[in-house]
Amino acid sequence: MKRESIILAPNGKPVNYLTLYEATIPSRHRAPLWPQDTDSKDSLDPWTRTELLTAARTLYANVGYVKGAVRGIARYSFGCGWVPQSLATTKPAREAYESFWADWSNIADPNGQWTWADLLRLQSIGLDVDGDVGRLYVMTAGGFPKIQLIRAHRIKNPPDSKSDKWVDGVRLSTRGSPVAYSVTSGPDDWKVYPVESFALVRDPDAPDEYRGKTSLHHGINGLRDAKEILTAEKQGVKINSSLALVIKILQAAQPDQPVFGPQGLIQTESGDLSLDRILAGAIPRLNEGEDIWSHKSDRPSPTFTGFLDYLLRDVAIGLGLPWEFVWDSTKLGGSGNRLAIGQAQWKFEERQAQFKPHANRDWQFVIGAAIDRGDVPADKDWFRVKWQMPRRISVDAGRDAKANLDDLKYGVRTHSEDAGERGEFWEDERRQTELETLDLIQRADRIAKATGKPFELILGLIQQRSPNPVIPPPTSAEPPTGTPPNPTTAG
Repeated sequence: MKRESIILAPNGKPVNYLTLYEATIPSRHRAPLWPQDTDSKDSLDPWTRTELLTAARTLYANVGYVKGAVRGIARYSFGCGWVPQSLATTKPAREAYESFWADWSNIADPNGQWTWADLLRLQSIGLDVDGDVGRLYVMTAGGFPKIQLIRAHRIKNPPDSKSDKWVDGVRLSTRGSPVAYSVTSGPDDWKVYPVESFALVRDPDAPDEYRGKTSLHHGINGLRDAKEILTAEKQGVKINSSLALVIKILQAAQPDQPVFGPQGLIQTESGDLSLDRILAGAIPRLNEGEDIWSHKSDRPSPTFTGFLDYLLRDVAIGLGLPWEFVWDSTKLGGSGNRLAIGQAQWKFEERQAQFKPHANRDWQFVIGAAIDRGDVPADKDWFRVKWQMPRRISVDAGRDAKANLDDLKYGVRTHSEDAGERGEFWEDERRQTELETLDLIQRADRIAKATGKPFELILGLIQQRSPNPVIPPPTSAEPPTGTPPNPTTAG
C-alpha cells in the first residue's frame, strides 16, 4: 500500500506551500517548528515541568531582578494579609467569626511557623516560581483546622499508578476532572488526598492543564543569557580596571626581558630585593621603540546596557508587569507613571481574583470547624464572607485623596469603597467615629459648664471641622459692634 507523504503534495510541492498564511511556509532563514497539536499533558510532561521548575528556582535564587518582580507581585497583591468581613445574618455571629479568624490566622500552619498572611505570600511565590503549589486541609486531633502547603516537586504519580488515570500527580475521573492528588515525602512515603481535602493553586494557559508551569517559562533562556553575559562583562570590567598603563613595544621584546625593563637588585634596609615597578611621579626612560599608553575602558557600553534592558523588558511583560514598574521609571513622566502603575494594578487584582476562591474555602473550613467545636455560634450565612484587600498603590496620593474626598462629598463614592481602598472597614471606621464624636461632645459640654463659655465655642476650640472659626452668639442684650441702632428707639 502506497503511503501519501505528509511533507509533499501530489504535485510534488510542499504541503504548506499552497497555504494563505506565510508563517507556515518553511524557510531556510528560520528554524523549523515542531507540531504542537497535542494535549497539555503531552507537551507539559513531568520531565519538562521539572526542567522548567529547576531553571526558575535557580534564577529566583541568583537574579535579583527575578526575585524582586516575583516578591513584588506577592507584596502588592496581599500586603500584610487580607482581612475578612463576615456576611453572617446577626451582628454577634459576625463579630465572633471575625474574632476567631483573627486568632486562628496567627497559627494557621500545622508546624506553627506561618501565619495565614505568610501562607498567602508563599503561595504567590510558589505559583510564579514553581508553577503551582498544593494546599492540604488538615484537622488536628482536637478538631482544630490547619492549612499545610505542599511544594510542586512533591506532587507526583504514585509508583503503582496507571498512565490512563494519573497525570503528573493528579488522578482523573472518567470525564477528565481531578479527583485526587498524590504527594510524596520520600521514596517509600506516598499519600493520596481527595479533592475534598486538597487544592492546587495554579495559573493555567490552557483548559486541559492539570498542573501549572512557572511564570518565568517564557524568559528562562533570556535570563540565563543575560546572567552569563553580565558575568562575563563584569569580569571584563574588572580586568580593564586593573590595568593602569600599557607599554607598547614596536619591536618584539626578548623572551627573558621583563615588561617594565630589566630587573635588577635594589639595595634596601632588609637586604637585596628584586623589584619590577613604576613609581608615582617618576619619569621613565624608555628604550627606542617603546611607548607608554594610558589604558581606558569603555565597558560596559551603552549598547550592552540597552541589550540587557531588552531582555529584562521581555521577562517583565511576560509576568504581566510594566518594565518601568519593575526596573526603571525615571524615563516616564507623570502620565506615563500613572499608566504603568495602572497596568501593574491590573496584574495584582488578577492575582487577587485567582486566590479569592481559595480564601473563601479557607474561611468555610476554619469557621465550619469552629462551629462544630462550639467555639462560635451558628448562623445560616456563616459561610459568606468578603475580603478586604490592601490599599491600591498610587503615584500621587495627595491628588487621589482630594478626588476621593470630593466623590464622597457628592455621593459618587461610597464609604465602603473608600475605606476598602485604604485597607480599612467602613463599619469599623463608623464605629470609631461614633465613639470619638460622643467623647468630643461630652468633653466640650464639661468644659463649657466649668468655664461658663458657649458650648459651640468650646467645641470649635477642641476640633475645627470648618475652615471658618466658630463665632459664638452674643450673650448680652447690647447689639454687637458695628450694628446700626434700632430706628424705633433712636432719638
